[in-house]
Amino acid sequence: MAAPHRSLPLYCAVLLTMIFCNSYALAEKCGLNTEFNIIVTSRRNRTGHWITSFEAEKTEPTRTSKEISINVTQSTSSCHGLETYKLTSTATVSNHVFRPPSDYELVDEQYYYKLPHVAVSWHDARTTCEKDGAHLLIINSEDEALTVKRYRDRKPKLSGDVGIHDTWVGISDEEKEGEFKTIFGQPFASTGYPKWQGGSPQDGTSFNCVYFSTWKGYLGLAVRDCKKLQPFICEFDVLLSPSS
Repeated sequence: MAAPHRSLPLYCAVLLTMIFCNSYALAEKCGLNTEFNIIVTSRRNRTGHWITSFEAEKTEPTRTSKEISINVTQSTSSCHGLETYKLTSTATVSNHVFRPPSDYELVDEQYYYKLPHVAVSWHDARTTCEKDGAHLLIINSEDEALTVKRYRDRKPKLSGDVGIHDTWVGISDEEKEGEFKTIFGQPFASTGYPKWQGGSPQDGTSFNCVYFSTWKGYLGLAVRDCKKLQPFICEFDVLLSPSS
């Protein structure tokens, strides 16, 4: 995986800071007691986009005339003879040109999922996802678990009882009994969603592959025979994909 490229968001943040500072500096009067604060934050979401946010705040005596020429959201408040101007905006930058196949759906602006309309074994599910350059679903938080449930609920169901509640995920203990790891070799506890139904994996001595269940509205993970045929979700993570 290539190292994240941070220069562009940082450049945006620095440029915005220079614009704000220069705009105020031109309008300042010597000896005027003012305060001016800029807060810049940058993060990268799961779709590979850099989100750079900035917030500028200036406090000065009431009835002081100032003009700011920049396309941002501005709010003003007064208190004890002081007026506070608050400017906010957000810049979004992506340095990735590699995108998932067209049949992957961007869900909740964070995850690229595909739910093939077929029930297969755990190993076949893993192979199918990898052929797309994706991977078998790995849930990383309670929020993502809820996202997966909503995504599954609005998709067509397979006939019969298969595929109504259960979905294969990329976790198993095939290498060493009782030691569950992701398909990337990471410890199960590191996924951010180590939530077993009943508090622990059932029948762990005989079953090795993990699935996500929404049976009776309860969200959690459980294990069963890897040869069991059931639906699966492929997850395409832009951060793990090559950029060109």
